[in-house]
Amino acid sequence: MGSITFGAWRWLGPALALLTACAPLATPEPPLSPSATAPARRATATLATIAPTRNPPTATPAFTATPEPPGWIAAHCALPDSSSVSPTGAWAAADCHDISAQLLVGTNDGVVWTIGGEPLSVRQVLRRRPLLWSADGRYLYFTQTVHRPGDDANAFAAVGSVHRLTLASGDTVEIVRSVNNLPAFSVAVDSGGARLAFLQSDAPERVTVIDLESYAPLKIALGVVIAAAGDLTWSPDGDRLLLSAVLADGRGTLIMIEPATQTILALATPEDRVMRILAWPPGELLALRDEAWPAPGAWTLHLATGAFLRQIAEEQP
Repeated sequence: MGSITFGAWRWLGPALALLTACAPLATPEPPLSPSATAPARRATATLATIAPTRNPPTATPAFTATPEPPGWIAAHCALPDSSSVSPTGAWAAADCHDISAQLLVGTNDGVVWTIGGEPLSVRQVLRRRPLLWSADGRYLYFTQTVHRPGDDANAFAAVGSVHRLTLASGDTVEIVRSVNNLPAFSVAVDSGGARLAFLQSDAPERVTVIDLESYAPLKIALGVVIAAAGDLTWSPDGDRLLLSAVLADGRGTLIMIEPATQTILALATPEDRVMRILAWPPGELLALRDEAWPAPGAWTLHLATGAFLRQIAEEQP
């Protein structure tokens, strides 16, 4: 079991419970072969040791890039489901459903790669969403998920398979495969684009962290019974993960994970509320939201003290 240091867990307080995580046991396997129609099977990552970096992030997280989207997105997609521009502005991607389901990836000059192109269906919606541009400018990571009628596209664990597109060649590699591409995972890529973490919705007792250079996976047991896995988020400097979850008895909790030491800490939320993680910016404040009916609200968690502060909206005169 990893030890707790003041620098890593400054907000440790009486509300925290120390849990035990398992050590890695085996060796990695190579990335899965790319296939949008591959036979259904579960992700088969085995255990391996990873030495996560503690260096400051070297890339801007996905969906925070400031460059303007190129004109071809509007020309090809009247209402794209999602779009993203690389931090340098050299590449952009858009999930289009005007005629068929396809992910368009291109430069400022136009579309370079078209992924998919399946006919639209009234029984299901196939979404391919940009996840993160790699720091070295070589790759785009994207998710591929089939949503059927009745699915909540914004619910916890709402991501299917995860793929990597090589921008120079158009080759794709399937990193994580879900069962029939069903929305089965909570997924997060660190801001440096070095590691991908995911949690299976039907196996929420552990988090898997994959080194995106060697594809060596590390499985970290959470040591707590979880009924539903929620948002999974990396810290700005990439040394910790935070998971929002629902315990087996219905109580909400936040679980802090340090991959380097496999240290797990569970933090009780105010009145056991189920929280969503909105943002983890640099600094001491973490933005949260609880969805409790009839009065959902926004919260701030002070990481140095462990204190929750609810943001009360003032009524207009």
